[in-house]
Amino acid sequence: MQIVLENPLLQDALEDVDEDDTVAEMEITGALKAGKISETGANIITHVNNVAKLRERLESIQKKLPWIENLDVTVDLKISADEMKTIVNDNFKQEMVFYKQSSIGAQQSIARLRSMGVETVRPEDYFARW
Repeated sequence: MQIVLENPLLQDALEDVDEDDTVAEMEITGALKAGKISETGANIITHVNNVAKLRERLESIQKKLPWIENLDVTVDLKISADEMKTIVNDNFKQEMVFYKQSSIGAQQSIARLRSMGVETVRPEDYFARW
C-alpha cells in the first residue's frame, strides 16, 4: 500500500516506520531528519493556555436554555477544614456529605419547580421491583 502525504517532511519518515507508529511520531521523525528540531527538543511538550480563545469556544458551544430544560442545580455546602480531615479517610462520612448535598439540591429544585407551576409528584409505583 502506497501512502502519500502532503507534508514532504513526513514522506522520508515513512520509509523506515513500522505500521504501529503513530502519525505524531512520524511528524517528529520527519522534523528531526529535516533538522527543524533537535533530539532534546523532541521531548519537550509546550502547553498553551489561551484563556480568551477558550472562553470564545465555550460561548460558541454553550446552549443558553431556560432552567426547566436542563434542571441545573449547584449546592454550596460549606465543610469546615476540621470536618474535611475526618471525611478524607471515612467512606461513610463522604457518602453522608454527598447525601446532604443531593438532598438540599433536590429540595431547592422542587421548590423552584413548584414556583413555576410544575407538579412534582412521585409515581405510585416508584418503589416497584422488576
